[in-house]
Amino acid sequence: MKIYFEEYLTYFKDIWNKLGINQRISVVGFAVFITSLFVVLVLWSNRPDYSLLYSKLDQSDAAAIIEKLRDMKINYQLKDSGRVIYVPGDKVYELRLEFAAQGVPKSKGIGFEIFDKTNFGITDFVQKMNYIRAIQGEIARTISQLEEVADARVHIVIPNTELFEEDKKQTTASIALSMKPGAVLGNEQINGIRYLTACAVEGLDPKNITIIDQYGSILSKNTDSSSSENLNANQLDLKKNVERYFTNKVQSMLEEALGSNNAVVRVNAELNFEKIEVTEEKFNPESAVVRTEQITTEKSSGRSDKGLAAGTPANLDKKNKSDQQLSGEESNQEKETIKNTYEIDRKVQKVVQTIGDVKKLSAAVFVRKNKDASGKYISRDPGDLKQLEEIIKNSIGFDANRNDSVVVQEIVFNGDAPVSNINSGNFGKKELIMTIVKNGSVLILAIAALVVFGSLIKKFKIEEESMALATKGNEQRELNEDDIDMSELQIAPGELEVRKRSLMYHKAITKVAQDSPDNIVQILKSWLQEK
Repeated sequence: MKIYFEEYLTYFKDIWNKLGINQRISVVGFAVFITSLFVVLVLWSNRPDYSLLYSKLDQSDAAAIIEKLRDMKINYQLKDSGRVIYVPGDKVYELRLEFAAQGVPKSKGIGFEIFDKTNFGITDFVQKMNYIRAIQGEIARTISQLEEVADARVHIVIPNTELFEEDKKQTTASIALSMKPGAVLGNEQINGIRYLTACAVEGLDPKNITIIDQYGSILSKNTDSSSSENLNANQLDLKKNVERYFTNKVQSMLEEALGSNNAVVRVNAELNFEKIEVTEEKFNPESAVVRTEQITTEKSSGRSDKGLAAGTPANLDKKNKSDQQLSGEESNQEKETIKNTYEIDRKVQKVVQTIGDVKKLSAAVFVRKNKDASGKYISRDPGDLKQLEEIIKNSIGFDANRNDSVVVQEIVFNGDAPVSNINSGNFGKKELIMTIVKNGSVLILAIAALVVFGSLIKKFKIEEESMALATKGNEQRELNEDDIDMSELQIAPGELEVRKRSLMYHKAITKVAQDSPDNIVQILKSWLQEK
């Protein structure tokens, strides 16, 4: 191994010695550039990936977090005027847990921890205000945990207790939400926030809660379940769900029978959203039954008096009255009263029609035409289409009384082969891209360096061989010329001087060509261009 290394080292030294000053400067500059670029790429690929620790911080919270990061000797980056803090990605969750244990940041409002410290001598008013602040902070924290919400503030007004019911006022609340970019809350989520707040505050009605966003738009309007707009939205969703149910039911059945992508099914459903309550009361007079019976009997007896005439003397003269013989007729009376109460058979029936009943169904089905052996389209037997129609009717619960309709048509689809939807994967992840860029850049740089260095070596090798051949030819020519005796040649004296001078020029040109081959090449190129 050492021998090969020495050979290569000697070979490179020979090449270096044969290079001109310009070529040496080019090689050194290229080597320095490649080395610097490689070092920069290595440093860039090994630098830590910073991830978001906290955003939208107050200055006090940001200052406290930065001080703790400095004490922990952890690198950080500040953005958005110091409101956003980035730290190395592998320490984000650890730092968040540690800061949460220390109660940092503190800008998300105060909760029931306000009562952790006992303060003697506090008044009832301050105690009540602290309780309201604690409820507001806890509700705001809960709402801020929603994925679409960046921050929330809650204001609650609890009126004083009144002696009379007519003087009692209702509890009210208002909620201000700061939404994340591009996030939107649906009606169900807004209603969820309202009912969450109402259940957390005693005596708070969901109707008395107002919700706005960071732009001042009211979000809580028309979210009541009894509002007409909300009912229309719910009716549309119900209609879509019913149509989707019947469409999938028929589509899956046809695909099992005819093959995938050989049938297209669309179903339209008309629903009845009228709320009807019918109370029916029926009486049967023939089924009268005695419910109660009351019998009253009165008896009386007495004698008629025919003595003295009525008056004061007769009543006052008691002595004479006792001596007189009374005479008259004795009478007896009896009276009986019967009172009966009858109950008639009575039937009360209350019928409430369900909202969303199917009023009418309409189904349209396209079936792909078949092909024969030659590739021509052929139509199905009408009996087969009729059989498919009957099967579809049974599958959707066809009812002629509702005027339901089913249409089955056989057509040629646009395109012989069914088109399948290919869901492309998500290759835009930041981590994958960064890894590919880091590794790929280093690999491309190494390949480029090898290609350039190889081309230089090849060029130097070719020049070396050319110079060796030229040197060998010149030496051979010099040898032959030295061996020739000018005196033996029969040349005129004037011509001999010309020949010697020409030989001298030839040697000089050959030496210049050996010392500076690039200059000779440039001269030849200029001559060729002139021609």
